[in-house]
Amino acid sequence: MAKVLFINNDGGGFADNVDITEGMTMGQLFAQKMGAVHPGSYLIRINRAETSSAYVLQDGDRVSITPTKIEGACNDHSNRLKTTETGRMQSQVPNQANTGKTEAGDKPVDAKETITAKAGEPQSA
Repeated sequence: MAKVLFINNDGGGFADNVDITEGMTMGQLFAQKMGAVHPGSYLIRINRAETSSAYVLQDGDRVSITPTKIEGACNDHSNRLKTTETGRMQSQVPNQANTGKTEAGDKPVDAKETITAKAGEPQSA
């Protein structure tokens, strides 16, 4: 009986050496390990290369299954707004560009000034 390294990156993820029968295809292994989920929702690779469900597994193959969309992930940040004391809406999403500015974009952040202020020394103007 042949063995393949099966890497499941869905959820918590795990890796295990599994026994396969002679002539088993990737599609059959997917159905056995993943159940009734749709294969189109996953990136399936054999030995780090994309493959088809018709691929006949070989002893020692490295099989990885990774979801193409992480559950709960979205691009809609509209629910991440808060109202400031002045009534202005401000995003709670971290500033993705490394501009050195605060999230409100009012002035550049000076790390030395911040460290000095935390140490109890007077800030420079």
